[in-house]
Amino acid sequence: MNIAGHLEKVRRFDRVRGRLDPVGDFELWFWMSMSGGTNAINAALHAIGATDGGEYFCTQAVDVYLEREAASGAWKPAIRFGCDIIHVGMPALDKPIPPALARACRAMEVLEEARDPSVRGDRAVTAELIAACDAAYRDCLALAGQVLRAAGQEAP
Repeated sequence: MNIAGHLEKVRRFDRVRGRLDPVGDFELWFWMSMSGGTNAINAALHAIGATDGGEYFCTQAVDVYLEREAASGAWKPAIRFGCDIIHVGMPALDKPIPPALARACRAMEVLEEARDPSVRGDRAVTAELIAACDAAYRDCLALAGQVLRAAGQEAP
């Protein structure tokens, strides 16, 4: 997916996130945070040339993407390397990234580490958990924004 597409998704996820109650709607609020942050990082990765922003869509299988078949226009699975990430470190990057983007990825790891016990498990949704997730999300967007602006792109 291209930079503009990722940034539009960030804006949409952020709007929905802002309408949700982090306690009562925790799972949805959390997924909006995860999805928004991942799209911000993907946009920044494309902007610095670390990943390919082509018209490929990642799947849950590492290195399997969907791409349009030229003849029919249908989406088909294809093995691709160096495209969008689906989670920080998945797939691993083989190109260096600037320190601000590495910090954005570390912020996303806070969310990644909270996902299973909080969304998939029964960890209590506390004010501390919400504050940590919110801070990580905001840091991720701010840091990815720095990288995007430095590359001459719009920021989320």
